[in-house]
Amino acid sequence: RELKCSRPVTIINMCLNFLAGTTPDTFREVMGTRCLTDGFTSRTWFIYADKKRKFCLEKSLTDSMLLARGEVVRFIQKIVDLSGALELDPEAFSYIKSWYETVFPFSRANSNPLLDEYYARKNLHTYKLAVVLKLIDEPWISPIRKCHIERALEILGSEELNMDKALSTKIRNELAPILRKVILWIAKERAVKPGAILKQFYNELQGVPEALQVIQDGCRH
Repeated sequence: RELKCSRPVTIINMCLNFLAGTTPDTFREVMGTRCLTDGFTSRTWFIYADKKRKFCLEKSLTDSMLLARGEVVRFIQKIVDLSGALELDPEAFSYIKSWYETVFPFSRANSNPLLDEYYARKNLHTYKLAVVLKLIDEPWISPIRKCHIERALEILGSEELNMDKALSTKIRNELAPILRKVILWIAKERAVKPGAILKQFYNELQGVPEALQVIQDGCRH
């Protein structure tokens, strides 16, 4: 880091944080099984949104949008040049030590094994989120307090309930889209045999072995 009025300073063990968003389908395509064990998932919070977003279109920024943008800009201006360590105060350290030694080993919000790597570093996730919460409340260098640790644990615990859905390779029912097409086609054709269904939808069924097997079994009977 090049300081304005001093010599260059070497930053040791620098921590880089980033925020990104994508759709579940795209994420599953780029996420291989290796990502579950190479350390990526142990250093990432997966915030899964199970509700559809609200679509809205504004011709120009509203007063509330401009006010929110101003608040964000002013906050960034306050913290952009901060430097120094953010330590836990004695009460905060005592609280997270007790949690880590007596609660964490025996309780987790989500028992899905896909999150094993994430939980292996849960204490560090808590520290990092506590720092964020502390700077939102107090955008200057001062100790992290117990309330920040408590809020960090509460937020992470809530998000962990659905976190595995972002890592699952099969969140949606693969048979549902094809089943709807088959039902509509049968209703249109009135009377059809299983063999006709197989012929009509064979190309689509090839991508879903379970559905293909069901139709083939029906043809045999």
